[in-house]
Amino acid sequence: MSKYLSILLSIGLALGQQNADNYFGLFNKENFNYSSATIEEKAEYDAKSKGLKWFLYPAVGSSAGIVSLKVYFHAGNPHDLGDLIIEGGSLLFLSTSLTAWLFYKGDKIVYPKDVISEDERKKYADTFNKKIRKLRKVNSNIGAGIIVLASYLFSKIMYS
Repeated sequence: MSKYLSILLSIGLALGQQNADNYFGLFNKENFNYSSATIEEKAEYDAKSKGLKWFLYPAVGSSAGIVSLKVYFHAGNPHDLGDLIIEGGSLLFLSTSLTAWLFYKGDKIVYPKDVISEDERKKYADTFNKKIRKLRKVNSNIGAGIIVLASYLFSKIMYS
């Protein structure tokens, strides 16, 4: 058990020493001048800063689902497997859908003040949407992988 705990601690310490902006692929803020960047660079920068939260989506969505199932089992009394599958599955679906809706709502495009013309807005929106779609998928998958790895290590710690 102490072997796995020391591995988790060392991984956490190693990742904690990293500069999170550079580690997760954001621009280096010291070298990036937002005011002199092109429209595409601004859109990518904004998408990367908003796309970072998608690492948390699997954790928040699954936590909300597990909490809703715990409340369901505590308050309700499922009598057969059909009730459990239908009602429990719908609770999980609603909780993860609500979480996804809240995360998508945070990805709303906020145009910089210097993007004035309609062509610039279209170019900014196209670049932003393309980048944020990619980041949603990649960061959610990485977040899910981290949860699976942490769950596996936690089960090894608890049952060893």
